[in-house]
Amino acid sequence: MPQFISLLTLFALTGCGLDEEKFEEQYAEAYCEWLDGCSKISERHGTMEDCLQFQKIYADENLSPDGCPFDKNEAKACLEEIQENEDCVIEDSIPNECLDVSSCEASDTGE
Repeated sequence: MPQFISLLTLFALTGCGLDEEKFEEQYAEAYCEWLDGCSKISERHGTMEDCLQFQKIYADENLSPDGCPFDKNEAKACLEEIQENEDCVIEDSIPNECLDVSSCEASDTGE
C-alpha cells in the first residue's frame, strides 16, 4: 500500500505545478507517513493530526520561508527522498534536498 501512495504522490508532483503551499502540505504528509511507518509518530507528535500540523508549520518556517526563492526541483527531490527512506533513524530523517528547497534560511528573513 505505501508504494501505491508514493505513486499517487509522484503523479501529483509531476502532473501539477508544485508551489510552496502544496510542498508544505505534501512534505507534512510524507514526513508523517514516514514517522508512522517507523512506529515513531506517537513518541514525536502524539497523533497524526498533530504531526501534520507541526510539520506543515515547520516546512513553512524552515524549508520554504516567505521572501526566499523556492526551488521546485529540490522540493520534488525532497518529497521523493522522504518516500524512499526505508531507514528509521530520526537523526537522518530530513534529507539534504529538503534543506535546499529555499536558497535562504529562516533567520535570513527575520523569523
